Amino acid sequence: MAEQTTNLKLPVDRMPALRVEPMPKDTNQYGAVFGGWVMSQVDLAGASTAMRYALSRKVVTRAVSSFTFENPIYVGDIVSFYTKIVKIGRSSITVQVDVYAERLTKADNSVDLVTQATLVYVCVGQDHKPITVQESRDQYFKEHPEFMLCLPEISQ
Repeated sequence: MAEQTTNLKLPVDRMPALRVEPMPKDTNQYGAVFGGWVMSQVDLAGASTAMRYALSRKVVTRAVSSFTFENPIYVGDIVSFYTKIVKIGRSSITVQVDVYAERLTKADNSVDLVTQATLVYVCVGQDHKPITVQESRDQYFKEHPEFMLCLPEISQ
């Protein structure tokens, strides 16, 4: 894990799924934020994206396909989690999460890419067994028919 200073900027073409500022309780003995804390936040950001697509809160983490730590995160950094759906399977949604740290100091303001991960989420039904993504979406519209007008391509 090599700390590097670059001229990175936050993505301008998308909104972060999550933005947080770590606290001192989130750090290890070296002053950097625990990797486990970062993993937890990545899972929350990825899950929220999968939930939005599935139109359900009933998604579970099935796999972490990849997870790399590129740079440390420190207290005072503003950490932004940008997500992108990379694959829709029968019952699964694969989400890529890119994590950036804004290092806002009096001397220098910079952005570093700190973590990249790919996670797989699975839609589940009331019985906690996998259901298709389409079933998840259909169930939502069955319970909330007034929202069918919001997504005309799905209502056909």
